[in-house]
Amino acid sequence: RTHGPGHPSVAPMKANVGALLLRQGRTRESKELLTESLQVWEASGARNEVYIGQANLSLAQAELFDGKAEEAESRARMSLTTFEATNAHHPDVARALTMLGASVHAQGRAAEALPLLERALVVGEETLSDDHDDLASLLTDLGAVQLDLGKGDAALVSLERALSIRTTRPGMPTELP
Repeated sequence: RTHGPGHPSVAPMKANVGALLLRQGRTRESKELLTESLQVWEASGARNEVYIGQANLSLAQAELFDGKAEEAESRARMSLTTFEATNAHHPDVARALTMLGASVHAQGRAAEALPLLERALVVGEETLSDDHDDLASLLTDLGAVQLDLGKGDAALVSLERALSIRTTRPGMPTELP
């Protein structure tokens, strides 16, 4: 017996495949599946806030990859609102704040991005391990913003810390199969 493409149990599967496609650089296909997953949840009324937040966060990343920073900002804000409503002290909050900061920075608003990324760092340091890859990504974004704001010393600290995490921690293979 099958559930069909519109069944609520299919939505997280679509979101997971969409997130994987995004990691493979297949943004168009990724965005299609992530959007479909959100539509299934909306149509079914079987809302799972965590999955919705994660799908919006992945869509934000895909939009940013496509150079659509305003759309990425909108999705990141939706994701952040969802995650803060469910658990304000969680790694997903740090991830959403990082994406929001990166989206805002991509629009040339470094001064607005800085407090978002600083808050992401506080949450990330409290909820992620010291060598977590998400922490390295956050520190890289923070360093870029600090550099754009003329805070070279702070940028160096952030970027050196990100480099240390990335060079000492075992990570993902450079290419997915």
